[in-house]
Amino acid sequence: MSPTAGGGPTAMDITRDISSVTVVVEDLDRALAFYRDVLGCEVRTDTEPFPGVRMVEVAPPGSAVGVALLTREGGLPLGVRYWIDDADLAHRELREAGVHLHEEVLRLEGMPPMFTFDDSEGNTVILLERDQASAAVTDVVACLPVSDLDRAAEFYRAVLGREPDARPMPGLAEWHDRSGSLQVTLDERRAGGGLVTITVTDLRRTAADLAAAGVELEVREGTAVAGFASVEDPDGNLLTLVQAAG
Repeated sequence: MSPTAGGGPTAMDITRDISSVTVVVEDLDRALAFYRDVLGCEVRTDTEPFPGVRMVEVAPPGSAVGVALLTREGGLPLGVRYWIDDADLAHRELREAGVHLHEEVLRLEGMPPMFTFDDSEGNTVILLERDQASAAVTDVVACLPVSDLDRAAEFYRAVLGREPDARPMPGLAEWHDRSGSLQVTLDERRAGGGLVTITVTDLRRTAADLAAAGVELEVREGTAVAGFASVEDPDGNLLTLVQAAG
């Protein structure tokens, strides 16, 4: 049942983000191997919230939304999981709005406070209280200002080895990686004042590939790192490539 007041739907400020969506599987090990080894997903959770009940969650690298791989036999709720700020408050507000809740707020060891209910179509909704201490920072993005976005995109295409992963708005290009994101933004006033460091697995091979693409680097040995090399982009932003020691 949807929240209602005075016979009509009422907007309620409860959900914040999607935590995960459920994919029902018959064989967890087989499904895990497919999502991990074929689709390239990261394994974020592989645990037993109850004895004999296994929950596996995977996600594409860098994705904030996970995929919960669950069997029907496991008995865990099958639906979309949403993050909320306060489980007790949301539970009270939804109950007062006439939503039939499946249970009181559950507090299980190693799990966030949660509760479930059905939406208007009978789909299960799972609400999870997010740990506010860990919710402040969800991602780190490096942003470099440039005066000519097309020229900069060509340079970073050579450095990063691919086209931008996204162009979310005019004047902005983005490259995404599991460790973070790089933005190149059109900002003539600030162009040339940026610094960014990128870690690579094989610095000399990377330098050779960049040289073939027209970007020259001088590789130098380091003490805390195996090696590093710096180059300026067309606007003068300093890009440093580092290979970790070991």
